[in-house]
Amino acid sequence: MEQNCREIEDVAARYDNFNLHEKIKEMTGLGRQRLQDILKNKDSNIIIYLPAKLKLWEEYIRELFYDARAERENTTELAEEFRTTNQEIVFAIRNAK
Repeated sequence: MEQNCREIEDVAARYDNFNLHEKIKEMTGLGRQRLQDILKNKDSNIIIYLPAKLKLWEEYIRELFYDARAERENTTELAEEFRTTNQEIVFAIRNAK
């Protein structure tokens, strides 16, 4: 620890800001890369094997996009009802000028 502090002081005395920041990151552990591919199930158990990871992702996506609403009927009728006619388009273009 004392050696690290001396190194930081030496680098600071040379006005070497780049290496000063590198030494500080190294000493504080900010430069270390954390593991990002750790998956835990609902019981907080770490999942290691790929098939189990894929199953967990599948469950997650299923819950994320779950929709309890009933399917709409006659959606084609609604699409026809809200379809824009050529006359409406021409009218909008003429009035936009």
